[in-house]
Amino acid sequence: MNKNLYIIIAILISGVAFSQVGVNTSNPQGVFNIDGGRDNPLTGAGSTYTPAQQRNDLVFLTNGNLGLGVTAPVQKLDIVTGGTSASPIAGFKLDDGTQGEGYFLMSKADGTAYWKEVAVTKPTILGTWGTSVITSDDSSSAPLEIYTGANITLPKGKWVVNFGLNLNITADVPHKSGFWQKAYLSSSSTTREQNGFEIIGSNTTPYMGYATAITKSTNAANSINFLSGSSVVVVTGNSATIYVLLKNSKRQLGATTGNMWEFDPSLNDMYLYAMPVNQ
Repeated sequence: MNKNLYIIIAILISGVAFSQVGVNTSNPQGVFNIDGGRDNPLTGAGSTYTPAQQRNDLVFLTNGNLGLGVTAPVQKLDIVTGGTSASPIAGFKLDDGTQGEGYFLMSKADGTAYWKEVAVTKPTILGTWGTSVITSDDSSSAPLEIYTGANITLPKGKWVVNFGLNLNITADVPHKSGFWQKAYLSSSSTTREQNGFEIIGSNTTPYMGYATAITKSTNAANSINFLSGSSVVVVTGNSATIYVLLKNSKRQLGATTGNMWEFDPSLNDMYLYAMPVNQ
């Protein structure tokens, strides 16, 4: 009888002993508790431990909550580093190859986490302009496109590139006559080409950036028009400098004097800037 009683007591003690496991502590606060600093009290609840005593603990509770740096975790994963808004201390790191400066933690449909750069983390980028007056060249040896002096350098990603400038018709074409003026985005300031970026939604290669009808609105010598538009550009390399070229439209409709168009930076009313877009 006594022998059986001893066995039952031993089993009960064994069950209690193995219901909680403590490493470096004889006072485990959950099913499993590691006291990394060996500084937990021998008795008492973990919630009464000092912050310093809790910060080096790992605790797993019967409800499945896991605490890192906290002995009474209230979420499935509860991390407390002791950092403050003035002196933050990182408590999480996901190094899976998608990480990057300023990236956001995102989720796939199945809940898998990954890092992604989003548009709100990128600033709007302004282009630069030259100061020289640019005009069409009517000689037979002239290039097909002429550099406006405008360019913009963009890092890798998707961008909406917005562009606008005044064009003055100086050729002596009749009132209300006009032509189709095109502008191109190029990776070269001298020829029309695209390396390191592409334009979304265009059906020609190299892609056209912008186009508009330019009309002689008066019989006077000069007639101001405005060429503007937006293009969605994807920079595929680490960065790309994009130059704006204008089609070198020649004299037509019987005109014998003047250039077909002229761009004068001093007229103002011009812009070149890019806004980030989420991929």
